[in-house]
Amino acid sequence: MERKLLNGVIEGFSRVKDTDVANCQLGGKKLYLHRDLADEVRNGDNVYVYVVAAKDGFRALALRNITRGKVSQIDCTNNILLFGTGFVLAFIFGIIGLQGTQGPTISTIQEIIGVLGVVLAVYSLRATVLIMRATSVVRYSGLAGS
Repeated sequence: MERKLLNGVIEGFSRVKDTDVANCQLGGKKLYLHRDLADEVRNGDNVYVYVVAAKDGFRALALRNITRGKVSQIDCTNNILLFGTGFVLAFIFGIIGLQGTQGPTISTIQEIIGVLGVVLAVYSLRATVLIMRATSVVRYSGLAGS
């Protein structure tokens, strides 16, 4: 997954109906903005954007709008809730499954649910850290030259 910092002026900003995505161009590259980020930019704004590669462009994780003086990131609430859910699943079903009091089939199913909980927790924590890191990068980008 390619990640990088882009800088430029927003052009061709448009919202897609019935979705939470806005499309725009940044330095000739197609950029997809999440709803949380799209509310902070307009055509002609100078921005720093931390992006990850998507199928036919880039998907923004965080942006710093130089024109308006704002820093925005994708809301991490859902990722934090998924982390908590995964942790609870891993803890409860992992402990109960390891006791082995319900029989081998039930214990195996409980252990599998516990492992899936660990996977969910790790995946959501990884996504949250990536968004927080992206926000940190855009917040301090370009300050040395200003």
